Amino acid sequence: MADPGCGRVDVGACDDGQAIHQRHRPGHRTRQMGSNPALCEGLDPRPECPRLLELQRPAPVGEPVAQARPEKGSLVADTSTTAPPKQPTTADAVLLSYALGLEFAMVDIYARATVASKDDLKAVAELFGAHHRAAAQSLTGLLGRKAATGRNEKFYAEHSAKIIGGAAKDTAAQLAGLENAMVATHLRMLGTLRGIDGATLIASIIPIEARQAAVLVGLSGSTALDDVMALDDEAVIDPKTYPA
Repeated sequence: MADPGCGRVDVGACDDGQAIHQRHRPGHRTRQMGSNPALCEGLDPRPECPRLLELQRPAPVGEPVAQARPEKGSLVADTSTTAPPKQPTTADAVLLSYALGLEFAMVDIYARATVASKDDLKAVAELFGAHHRAAAQSLTGLLGRKAATGRNEKFYAEHSAKIIGGAAKDTAAQLAGLENAMVATHLRMLGTLRGIDGATLIASIIPIEARQAAVLVGLSGSTALDDVMALDDEAVIDPKTYPA
């Protein structure tokens, strides 16, 4: 039904009951189409239903189109999340620098083990020391000026003393315990790091140290599962016990 005097023709209603109007151009004839409201030849379609206006309004140039957020209980995932940073955050740098100090200590511990050992254990100690050196170099490259410049002295002093003078099996068992401690420490650290690069690097170090621990447990002669996978909280290297 046409609104009296408004020059518009009603062509339907939206779901909230408001009439949808289209403006009638003067000079054009209207025609009926079955039971539909009157339509006009040459209509100038300008819907004035508030809901349709909202749906049809174009987004301003240069502004992103707003996406509808899923309703509560919807199975559609809400993708409006913030991507993690690529580079280490300030807090990440502190953790990674601590890890670097431990890697430096492990390099020097293996250097002592190489000198003190013979045969298979000597070769293994030399190889595993090189692996820790590579990890230290990668961490240094990632951290740049924020990198630690030396080993964790307290950690080195306590554990290097246990390497010298013991039997080969005892030395292997000691080194296996240190490798498991490094794995446990890095696993806990991995759950805290926010930067992608730092987390990726730590994640790549973990399986290497875990394999080294398994090899050393074998050289120690132990078959106990607790020796192979000593990854409980007690194995984590605590910064309070071994400050940077």
